[in-house]
Amino acid sequence: MRHPPEDADLDVQDEVQMALHPTLSRMWMQRGRGRQRQIAAPGTNQKRHLFGATDWREGQVVRRKSG
Repeated sequence: MRHPPEDADLDVQDEVQMALHPTLSRMWMQRGRGRQRQIAAPGTNQKRHLFGATDWREGQVVRRKSG
C-alpha cells in the first residue's frame, strides 16, 4: 500500500518460535552402519513464542510472549 489513508491504522506484525533444546554432548565412534550410538540429551525441549507489532506511522513497538 503506497499511500494509505491518513486515518488508517497500519501495523506491521511478525512472530517467531524459538526451540530451547538442551546442550548436546559429543563422542567419538567408529564409522559404519549400525555403529552410531544414541547420545542422551539431558532436560526437556522447550519452546518460546514471541509476537511483535510496530505502528507504521508512530513507530511504537508492541511485544508479547506466550507461555
